Amino acid sequence: MERFTAYRPENGIETEYSRCGTGSGGALVQSALLIVAGLLLLIVALVLHFTYYRCPHCGRFLDRSTGAYCPYCGKKME
Repeated sequence: MERFTAYRPENGIETEYSRCGTGSGGALVQSALLIVAGLLLLIVALVLHFTYYRCPHCGRFLDRSTGAYCPYCGKKME
């Protein structure tokens, strides 16, 4: 822990501060944690998408289909 004193001539107050660590190391760790958390959420979302976005009748992956009928078996989506 580094201690330093700052003097402000405009108001004549001297204040003592302490600084932990060096530079923006904490910000880098927080950024890395946010990136890892975002990647984990992306992976979970993709796994859920490819697991559950299927036709309830034939079980095939629906890809980008948003119609009322399955593009593979032709049965109505419920």
